[in-house]
Amino acid sequence: MSPKRIGLLFPGGRETDTGSYEAAFLEAMANQGSKVGRDFVLVRAYCDWRTDHVRGAMDELIRQQVDVIVLSTTDEMTVEAARVTRTVPMVFNQSFAPLELGLVDSYAKPGRNLTGTTVYAGPGVQNKRIEYLRAIAPASKRLFWLWGTGSPSMPTLRGPAYEVGKTIESDAAAMGIIARVYAIGHPSEMPAALAEAAAWKADAVSGGGFPVYRARQQLIDFAAKARLPSVFSVNRYVHDGGLLSYGVPDEESSALHARFISQIQRVLRGVPVETIPVELPRRHNLCINLKTAKRLGLTVSTALLARADELIEK
Repeated sequence: MSPKRIGLLFPGGRETDTGSYEAAFLEAMANQGSKVGRDFVLVRAYCDWRTDHVRGAMDELIRQQVDVIVLSTTDEMTVEAARVTRTVPMVFNQSFAPLELGLVDSYAKPGRNLTGTTVYAGPGVQNKRIEYLRAIAPASKRLFWLWGTGSPSMPTLRGPAYEVGKTIESDAAAMGIIARVYAIGHPSEMPAALAEAAAWKADAVSGGGFPVYRARQQLIDFAAKARLPSVFSVNRYVHDGGLLSYGVPDEESSALHARFISQIQRVLRGVPVETIPVELPRRHNLCINLKTAKRLGLTVSTALLARADELIEK
């Protein structure tokens, strides 16, 4: 039997760190018994951080008759990819809101030619981040939220746009915080975004998504220089100097990625993609960088220290 063909759709270009992602992907596949060359070959396509390049990249993968397309892209790109084909199986990696965007009919029964993983577990988790920010930095009232995609208003497959920006802003407002969502589609847009945060007189920052993550050190350094508290969904930001995070810890992220690889392998074995459930995180944790808190002159309460799953002191 000839090897299966896996299409990898990258959000960036060949010059980004796609090599490290691909190496991790191959290692994860090997850990579950599938070896490149013997069991599958890779076909690569790149979007250069532009949603309008998705269709051409997808057409190229389809022309090469791939058996499954792996989408490690922004949600906006994933929606565009889903517009291109309703037949080729696709597996998305850590989508923010696949249900809201119409990528699947439900998490348990996707019902379309897509399945994958999501790090979004409902507004409760998002609100927890704001709660923890308010607990550790009660003076913060203006939260500048960097959204790493093309637009905070994303088109859906079912018609109306999914207003990510309005969702975040309304959730924050209900908790007494003024939030402003600012979208970037490429890591190079980070300096302009930070200039806007300063002009808006933000007194706290947050962010997420692939372009933001790639430029996270600029965001963390800006927060440190401006003495701004920061809150994130991924503890890597906190390990790199951010203040706090509430979200998927590293070990759960690794477990979620293993389930993502398992989904791909099930598709390659012939399991109908529309029957493979979307995988959600099974645990979240609170991570606080005490060194950063001290530098910002913030006192972490005993109650919050007791609640924390991870404390960074060095």
